[in-house]
Amino acid sequence: MDVENKREMTEFAACLKVAADLYGRAPLSGEAVKAFALLLKDLSMAEVKRALEEHMGYSPYMPKPSDIRQRIEGSDEDRAALAWAEVIRAMGRWGYWDSVRFPDPAIHLAIAEMGGWMHLCATLTNENLPFRQKDFAGYYALGKRMLAANVKAEPYLHGKHEAENRAHGYPQKRLVWDTATGKPVPESELPALIAPETAGLARLVAGAMAVPA
Repeated sequence: MDVENKREMTEFAACLKVAADLYGRAPLSGEAVKAFALLLKDLSMAEVKRALEEHMGYSPYMPKPSDIRQRIEGSDEDRAALAWAEVIRAMGRWGYWDSVRFPDPAIHLAIAEMGGWMHLCATLTNENLPFRQKDFAGYYALGKRMLAANVKAEPYLHGKHEAENRAHGYPQKRLVWDTATGKPVPESELPALIAPETAGLARLVAGAMAVPA
């Protein structure tokens, strides 16, 4: 929602007044309406109205911003389950050998905590699948908190082809698959490559400049 859009804010205030009337509550103050809208500013007006209507149809309680967001985005468990389903689909389509980019950077952070893309692809079995899914859910929630704290995720996850080429210093044109579109990610959207010898020098310099604890 655009909190600077007077028409949208007037419409939103009217929706909240209807909700207050239905629940027998006093209308929210102008400041409360604005705070409500700010907490949902990343969502569209259409999504918010739909969620308000759904909430009023099922809940006996006056809606709060968290109620509206949960009806649109689902619970933490729902979001983690959907993210895991994306991971499983990507494994089936690309897997161990290919580099991939997920639309949700929290997935990158979660997979990094589980040992990385190649490790996860290589070690996931039917037997350990439920346990790894549970691990992922915890790391995915952690990833969301890390993103909220401005921790940066890797721009994509490396597959075996790229890892081997880089380890041997072979010239390469990277092929990174976008799991959302099923198409290769344009090279312009990928971080600059560092030549192996340059990367090694950078590590030596960084080590030399490190201040002992």
